[in-house]
Amino acid sequence: MKRISQYIDDESFIQWIFAPTEELEKRWTDYYERANKRERKNIDEAKSVLLQFKSKRKEITEKEKLDLFSAVLHKIERREKSRVLHLFHSHVVRYAAIAIVFFALGAILFYQRDNQPDDLLFAEELNETVSEGDAKLIRYTGESIDLEKDKSTVAYSNDGLLVVNQDTIKSVPTSKAPQQEALNQLIIPYGKNSEILLADGTKVYLNAGTRLVYPEQFTGSKRQVFLSGEAFFEVSHDPEHPFIVKTSDLSVEVLGTHFNVSAYPSDNIIETVLTEGKVVLQKNKSGLFEKKTELVPNQLASFDKRTSESTLRFVDVENYVSWKDQILKFESSDLFHVLSKVERYYNIRFSYSDLPLKDILISGKLELQESQDELIARISRTASVDIVKTEGNRYEIRNKE
Repeated sequence: MKRISQYIDDESFIQWIFAPTEELEKRWTDYYERANKRERKNIDEAKSVLLQFKSKRKEITEKEKLDLFSAVLHKIERREKSRVLHLFHSHVVRYAAIAIVFFALGAILFYQRDNQPDDLLFAEELNETVSEGDAKLIRYTGESIDLEKDKSTVAYSNDGLLVVNQDTIKSVPTSKAPQQEALNQLIIPYGKNSEILLADGTKVYLNAGTRLVYPEQFTGSKRQVFLSGEAFFEVSHDPEHPFIVKTSDLSVEVLGTHFNVSAYPSDNIIETVLTEGKVVLQKNKSGLFEKKTELVPNQLASFDKRTSESTLRFVDVENYVSWKDQILKFESSDLFHVLSKVERYYNIRFSYSDLPLKDILISGKLELQESQDELIARISRTASVDIVKTEGNRYEIRNKE
């Protein structure tokens, strides 16, 4: 059985919706007729995600594109979660591939006159999609650059060059830069991580399972990027041009500071930790008089996507940002939370023979440079559980015999 995201990730499905040929019409009509009732519902919902977006074609700003992307991601995420919450730990929702269809493959963006996101991204040209496990930089031109290393680096130099893994890929002369801020996309799947130096000098560390959408050059009054996943930001100070990180539900605004944002689509909580400077948090759909949330160093803001409520507390920030140095620190954290991070870093999956095992509290430090087997053995000893490999990259947590 397919899920909604898999249909939206299917090139031929999108072509069938927006530019059907006789062959595609026959193929998908036959498929629909043979499908069971539940699968027909999935197909109808996938079509709805694409077809209910009505608006007219026109140029839109970089901010509008980011708002649009946020709305689409939020819609897909909400539909997926409402149906099968437990699927995350047995299957990975392929948001990276969906995003490529939306942003990289000649997509045309639509927007309503009242400037509210209409959620439509119409794929005019469909090329390749990224298979699970590939790290890619998708440029605004549609060019796809493979990032072959487990830990990749991307940088935009002062003289306008794009440098990937210390190799110059393509010149980006200022005189030929697009008039509007053109969005690029850096996609880092499970099992990999990356660093990027943006055109304004801001450095971003991307954790596994993360997507960053950003402009080739910042040209407006604000510097805006979109994040899905986890990243640590070292923002270049520029009081005239605030830096804004948008997630599906929350925006983080800064002038120049160091902070971490964890906003994975599968998590109900968006966490923002400040190590230096000051940041301001605001819900994406906040009212005119709704109060913003300010953070000071060593504070953690936890935003619950289900209730739209935020809580603040002081924490040991190293427990939240040490991942960028390949260290995982935790203090009285439940086993499920710790293993979720390990899953992303090593691209493995854990299941539990007994649900209460998820709630075991553990403290310690894991060196992520260790081999997968060594790290799993260390967790097993710390939590006093057995971790048994079942097949492939899957493990089961069991009570210690």
